[in-house]
Amino acid sequence: MRKMLMLTVALMGCGAPPPPQQPQRKIVMKPVVDETRRFPMEGQVSIELVNDKLLGKSFLPGGNLAQYKQGNKTYQQFLVHGKSPEDAAMMMFDYKQTLRDA
Repeated sequence: MRKMLMLTVALMGCGAPPPPQQPQRKIVMKPVVDETRRFPMEGQVSIELVNDKLLGKSFLPGGNLAQYKQGNKTYQQFLVHGKSPEDAAMMMFDYKQTLRDA
């Protein structure tokens, strides 16, 4: 009986060690590459570099955004870099879902 009591007390003290604390990672964003040379100059009103969430879309990273005006029409062109061709295709698909009558 005494051995069983000692074994029980010994087992109660045993337990898994606490999980090691993971250091918190800071999200380091790559600086946006200036690709203004890739945009046509005709009708260009302005161009800007956006660090994150281009056009306010959470699925788009930072990139280059150009504003154009030709006659009474205004439009925008943007350029972002994806990590892979698949990533770029997913961004294009997600963006197309936000457009009306695409």
